[in-house]
Amino acid sequence: MRAVLPLLLPAALLFSACEDGPYGAPYGDFYCGPQTCEITTQYCLLPAADAGGSADATCVPIPLACAGVPACSCVSTPRCASTCQAGSDGSVTLTCTD
Repeated sequence: MRAVLPLLLPAALLFSACEDGPYGAPYGDFYCGPQTCEITTQYCLLPAADAGGSADATCVPIPLACAGVPACSCVSTPRCASTCQAGSDGSVTLTCTD
């Protein structure tokens, strides 16, 4: 029987702020800090100090007005001034700027 050694990678290689990591998120999901959000039902909110993808990143439900199609024009947050990035996979990430 052949021993299998665990592959240890730095966290920065495993998680990028709300984008698929080098090995990809589970189908239909995208990375948001250390967790994954569902592309069709959630967007990623990154607090200003956590734009590097820390544990304070949050998956937020997409508003019903988006009709299941997330887009920067459809999501916003009253919590902070923010910038929005839409991924080619349909993911949406809001990053607080203040």
